[in-house]
Amino acid sequence: MLGVPFGREKDATTLIREISLFPPDSEYPRGLWLYTKAEQVRQTIGELLEGVPIEKVEQNLTNLADAVVISALRDADPENELAVVALGKFGSGELTPGSDLDVILLCPDGDISGPVKKAERLREVLSYRHPLGRTYELDLRLRPHGADGPIVTTIRAMREYHHGTAQVWERQVLTRSRCVGGNEQLAQAFVELRQTILYENPISSDEVRAILKMREKIEIEKGLPNSPESAFKSGPGGLVDIEFIAQIKQLQSPDEDSAIRSTNTRLILAALGDRDMIKKSDADQLLGNYNFLRRLEYNLRRDTNKAVTAIGDGEVGRNSLAKWMQFDTFEELWKEHCARMRETRRIFDNLRT
Repeated sequence: MLGVPFGREKDATTLIREISLFPPDSEYPRGLWLYTKAEQVRQTIGELLEGVPIEKVEQNLTNLADAVVISALRDADPENELAVVALGKFGSGELTPGSDLDVILLCPDGDISGPVKKAERLREVLSYRHPLGRTYELDLRLRPHGADGPIVTTIRAMREYHHGTAQVWERQVLTRSRCVGGNEQLAQAFVELRQTILYENPISSDEVRAILKMREKIEIEKGLPNSPESAFKSGPGGLVDIEFIAQIKQLQSPDEDSAIRSTNTRLILAALGDRDMIKKSDADQLLGNYNFLRRLEYNLRRDTNKAVTAIGDGEVGRNSLAKWMQFDTFEELWKEHCARMRETRRIFDNLRT
C-alpha cells in the first residue's frame, strides 16, 4: 500500500483482491488485522489531510468492513454455507473509527452444528486480538432470541420469530439491514423476507407508541450526564431521535420508492422531505442536525478509536473538539450544539401527537 494516495478510494473488489494475496495459513488473522488497521489509518489521514468528506469516509470504512468480512467468510466457510447480514451503522454504510460490526449469520435449514463451528471460526478471525486492539468487535446480539439463541439462524427460524414473538423494535432493527456476502440463495431469501417483514403492513399507531416507549427506555437506561445535551447519541434531541423519526416514517409508508426504503438515514430524511411525509423545513433541519452530530461523533471517535456517545468534561478535549468542528471556542460550539438538539427534540415530539 506504500505510495497509495490517502484520499484514493478502493471499491470492495479491489480490497478483496488485495486481501486475497495473503497466504491462507495460521498468520492469516494477523495479516487481516494489519491490513484493516492500515486501511483505517489511510482513510482517517485522507479526511485530515486531503479533505475527504466524513460521509465518504464512513462509506469507505464500510466498504473495507464488507471486504474483510467477505474474505474472512471465505476462509471460515469454504463450502459457502453461511450468509452475513449487516445491521446498524454497518448496515447503513455509516461506520466510524471504533465501530462494532452488528451482524446476523444465516445458515441453511437442518443440522446447524457444522455452520455453528464455521461461525465460531469467522468470529475468531474477525475478532483477532492484538495489543493495539481487535480487528473488529463482532456483535451478534441482535439475532432472533438474542444471546439465548444459537449464533446462526435460518430463514425459517427468522420468519417464524418475526411472525410470532418478535417485538416491533426488532422489526425496526431490520430497516438498516443488508446482505454483505456468502451463500447467494440465503442472501436472496433474506432480501425477500426482509421486504415482507418491513413493508407488507405499515406499522399501526399502537406500534408507533411502542417504538416511542422504547425510545424513552433507551434514554433512561443509557443514563444522562449532568448536561443531557452532552449525550449527543441517546440524549434528548440526539442521533437516536433522528434515526427513530426516519425509521418510524419509513415503516409507516406504503411508498415503494427506493430512497424511502433505503438503509441510509441521510437518504431517508431527504426523501421524506421531498415527498411531504414530513415538512420540508423539518426534514432539512433534521438532515443538517444529523450531519452536525455525526461530524461531532466522528471527531471524538477518531481520537479514541472506540465508541464515544457523549461530550466529555475535560477542557483540553472540549477545546480540541471545537477546533475540529471549526468553532473558535467550545462555548460557540456548545451553543450551536444545544440549539440543534432542542430543535430535533421539538420535531421528534410531534410524533407523539
